Amino acid sequence: MATTGTAELTNSLQEILTIEAQYEAARTQVWGQFPMVPADGAISGPDAGQTVKMRFLPRLPIKTDTINEKADITPRKVGDQFVDITIDEYGDAVQITKFAEIVTKGDLRSETGKRVAEQMVASLDRLAGRQYYEGQNFVFRANGVATRADLDAANDTLADSTVGHSFLERLQTALRSSRTPGFREDSSGVEFYSTVIHPVLRPDVTETAGYITALQYQSGRDELFNGELGDVRGLRIMVSEQAKVYPGAGTAAQAATTLSASAVEGATTITVTAATGLSVGDVITIGTLENGTSVTSETSAATTENVLITAVNSNTLTVAGLGYSTTGIDTPGLRFAHASGESVVEAALVAAIPVFGPQSVMKAYASEVGEFGMSKVTGPFDVLERFLNIAWYAVMGWNKTTGLWTVRGEVATQTPHLVYNQ
Repeated sequence: MATTGTAELTNSLQEILTIEAQYEAARTQVWGQFPMVPADGAISGPDAGQTVKMRFLPRLPIKTDTINEKADITPRKVGDQFVDITIDEYGDAVQITKFAEIVTKGDLRSETGKRVAEQMVASLDRLAGRQYYEGQNFVFRANGVATRADLDAANDTLADSTVGHSFLERLQTALRSSRTPGFREDSSGVEFYSTVIHPVLRPDVTETAGYITALQYQSGRDELFNGELGDVRGLRIMVSEQAKVYPGAGTAAQAATTLSASAVEGATTITVTAATGLSVGDVITIGTLENGTSVTSETSAATTENVLITAVNSNTLTVAGLGYSTTGIDTPGLRFAHASGESVVEAALVAAIPVFGPQSVMKAYASEVGEFGMSKVTGPFDVLERFLNIAWYAVMGWNKTTGLWTVRGEVATQTPHLVYNQ
């Protein structure tokens, strides 16, 4: 008689979670659908190494000189180049206990597996996205303002008539001028570029002259990308919460203040050195601002967040943020912990508009792990077989093909929003 044991059940769960992860990647990844994986991008065996070289052939220059009928020409060197891609490990795990399964209604393993799959796709999507919006050589700001801090919510938004479609055209023109390969419709041969924007820009985009919703053209296109919102003058626009924003980096409404005491993650009140000008309904930014003084690198501001002021009592502000409060999930609190002395400012929210083509970023991955990572189920290893690990694992890396083939635009948003940096 065949006996079904924990090993067989664990393998069955592994198959279910692998399918779940693949489905999640196909359905929800936005940045991850764009990097080019060259023929030698799946590495294994002798090709392995923490840094791998992907061959890249740049476009040849335009040649318009006449040639001599009786003389041979001098061949041009193709000049192949290599893109260095650093391969790293990524992953996380959740451990569930047998007791938790017994006392929890529903299928705890399956539900946990879904959350792990979501985390894997979102995490790898964010890593891919950073190649498109960080470290740009070409940065354009609305109305040609000199610094990110000069971007004003009153004048420097996509909805403003002086910015709008002409600004998006400028970003595309920069790529066309550098002969950046574009995406191409198989049926029509039309070449186009794409961008991924944060949801805070969605209302501004839909007010931009020339905007066409994807619902209007979906039947006439070969395919739609994940997260596709619409088109402005040929620029295909995707929306994802993994896109880049710069909380509080725009024009300040008033002088900044600081935290006079530290605040824990989940806190619903903060204390500032001065609350002059701050009132209920204001959205303020807590943390280090990415001021954009360098176009080739960004300040690390992983704990910067916007919160809403719900009450003011002298220098104590009651706030609601995008984190769970210390009292439970019903009350919004700070997403991050903050140290005394950190900046507190009411200022315009700035959003990035990176524009790119299908060859702007390269990706390499370990073939035994897979292009989109893999789900893992391990255990139970303990004597009583109580602890089961549900995890994900990825071995991959990304890099820009060339600095000429990506460009970033920056605009203020019309209204403040609750966001956090990433």
